[in-house]
Amino acid sequence: MTASSLRSGELSRLARLMRSGGLLLVHGPDAQEAGDLVGAAMRSKTRLRAGIVDVDLCASSEELAWRILRASADALAGDKNLLDIPDDRRTPAEQKRWLAVRRALGRDFKLLDDPARYESIKREPAKLVSRAIAALARDGSASGRRILVVRGADSLIDVPRTRFTASERLLWSMRSAAQDTRKLVLILTGGPATIELVAAHDSAFRGWGRSFELTRLAGAELVTALSEERGLTLTVARRIAELSEGLPRLADRLAARAEQERRTSPAADPAEAAWAALLDAERPALRVTTRLVADLHRAALPVCRALAKGRAPYSVARSTEVTRALRVLHLRGLCESPAPRTWRLTDPLLAAWLKQQ
Repeated sequence: MTASSLRSGELSRLARLMRSGGLLLVHGPDAQEAGDLVGAAMRSKTRLRAGIVDVDLCASSEELAWRILRASADALAGDKNLLDIPDDRRTPAEQKRWLAVRRALGRDFKLLDDPARYESIKREPAKLVSRAIAALARDGSASGRRILVVRGADSLIDVPRTRFTASERLLWSMRSAAQDTRKLVLILTGGPATIELVAAHDSAFRGWGRSFELTRLAGAELVTALSEERGLTLTVARRIAELSEGLPRLADRLAARAEQERRTSPAADPAEAAWAALLDAERPALRVTTRLVADLHRAALPVCRALAKGRAPYSVARSTEVTRALRVLHLRGLCESPAPRTWRLTDPLLAAWLKQQ
């Protein structure tokens, strides 16, 4: 079983939405799951030419522009490894596709070899993004749909101290290049703040595309899936659904550990033992996350502690500071607002670890 199998209905709907061109926004409390579900949907389709960009792996606007160029080239080639094959090792069919990619990208093709050599990326990263996506959108060399996936797109929402200069220009360049074609699907994935890319009044994608929200699964739905897919007892499945707070990826990890605990320690409560083992295994990563949270804003860590312990966040600092901290935490995918004036941490493991401190 995988986390995507717990969302089989949503996976089918997502695959259907990918048949149409335009923008598709996939978001939810678990940004990793949003990207993973898109990947699972693409694997279920044939005749797709896809390129994938992970914004969270980019250190600057220039690197993001280059990675979008490379992803567009991969989608044009229909093979993410084609451009890495040495000239004397390509088959005639591969050489033909390589030449088609070079023609489609024009003068930008040479940037794929060594982006550091070319000052044009530093001068105009948004224009490079526009040209790369436009080349993919107008490609007529193959039938089928072309897909460009931008994971972690919520990192491009303009916030103080962002590493991306003129991020709004990058987003507008994506729209201008992709909105007039039906052959290209532009998929943006991310955490709870991703919806602002289409909902904010001044957002680049406002009024365009479709939004696909991955909400937390209801308890009964998740319990049924866990008991059927994993063969867990209803008691264990209910406890896992409660501990995971409706997040399929976390529920899947707990279910796998519960199966191990059931085999190795039959007398123990499998769900509780799995939770304790997973929390212990994640402590180093949670400690790093806490350090990063503390650097986001001086009120960010106190706010997270308050949320973890079920206290009002505005009790820990001045209201203006708490508001700014919640804004940054929301944009970084660390907290969400399921209802007006209500906040919660998106990661139950982080909440449990902070609650213990």
